[in-house]
Amino acid sequence: EARGGAVVLELDGRPLGVNESLVSGVEIELPADAPISAQHFRRDSTRDPFYEITDPALLALPLPPPPVHGVVEARVLGERVAVREPLRLTLRDVEHGTRRPALAIVPPISVGFPVAHGVLPIGSDAYAVPVHLRSSVKGEATGTLGLDLPEGWRARPRNVDFAFTREGEEAEFQFVLAPPGGVVEGEAVIGAVAAHAGKEWTLGFETITARDLDVARLFKPARHTVHAVDVRVEPDVRVAYVMGSGDDIPRALGFLGITPELLDADALASGDLSRFDTILIGVRAYAVRDDLIVHNARLLDFVERGGALIVQYQTPEFDRNFGPYPYEMTRRAEEVSEEDARVTILEPEHPVFTSPNLITDADFDDWIEQRGSKFWKSWDDRYTPLLQCHDTGQEPQRGGMLIATYGRGVYVYSAFSWYRQLPHGVPGAFRIFANMVSLGARR
Repeated sequence: EARGGAVVLELDGRPLGVNESLVSGVEIELPADAPISAQHFRRDSTRDPFYEITDPALLALPLPPPPVHGVVEARVLGERVAVREPLRLTLRDVEHGTRRPALAIVPPISVGFPVAHGVLPIGSDAYAVPVHLRSSVKGEATGTLGLDLPEGWRARPRNVDFAFTREGEEAEFQFVLAPPGGVVEGEAVIGAVAAHAGKEWTLGFETITARDLDVARLFKPARHTVHAVDVRVEPDVRVAYVMGSGDDIPRALGFLGITPELLDADALASGDLSRFDTILIGVRAYAVRDDLIVHNARLLDFVERGGALIVQYQTPEFDRNFGPYPYEMTRRAEEVSEEDARVTILEPEHPVFTSPNLITDADFDDWIEQRGSKFWKSWDDRYTPLLQCHDTGQEPQRGGMLIATYGRGVYVYSAFSWYRQLPHGVPGAFRIFANMVSLGARR
């Protein structure tokens, strides 16, 4: 059974004995206009406070029902029995064994952008953006990929041909965009369109699964938002990054022309850290990188000799005085959850707020989800708190961003949620973060 009708398979009608089985099959061809198995809810932006329900009839369901069902009718001791089950795939998993998720209908060519947001510094004349394609066609699939651009924008190339040989193949294509002259601060939305077999496809999907759950596919339109931002960074700043539990800050830095070098365990143990001006520590790194804890002293030596070390949001595993001077986070570390909580700049003349971007209160507008988490509770007087904010009814919090001079360099702890803001292209967050990254180059 599927939308549009049913296929009936007549078996031979003979009775089955005890423990006797009967295996049969039928070939089903879905209609060309069969609807995609898309979820019945959507939220186009993280700033939307609610999801929109696109099919009210499915409101009580977590996901749409499977599109195709099989119905078996039999008579047992003279009574008619009907069993209705969704059609399922059989997938072999080397780690967890056989899995049988329900069949889903997906686009023959799925199209999407690897990242949903990007930043174009004012004055730039080129913007590179990748587009990702995946084929679900059983066999060869060819077509053309192009972009849907705002007025005045141009793409090089204008479109590209693609050719897949089998189901499941993927490919990524690069486009270089030229914005219109005199681009000003604001947003521009770009779409991607894949033409195949006489139709155009603009949807991609992400597969969500867990060991003991079914498979869900979350669909979203192929859209990418370009945020034109008045942001600068010190030229030729040399940046390294210690990845923690995973974040998209290194990719976001690419929009500023920075390609950070990721430091592995060997680099932390014996690499030449003096090659860098600034080293960034990723979120939760002290919780997941034992090598970072073992070689933390080398990072402090890097600061003492003139480098800038920026430690982003960490969990209580960091509450062991890994900085140059004592501090305390505690197991009940504070956070500021209201993304629009007023932020006060405590040291407006500090280089973090003056160069190369002049930071004002407006740079804390339009943040998403929160201000930050895991603020320090107390610290040595040699740390200088830079920002203050608080949730409604909460005491003012100054432990979210602190800086200390150590030797010839600077040490920064910043629990503000850069890992949320930069991947969403929040302009002010980019401007502040660019100043932080520039600290090492200026010294």
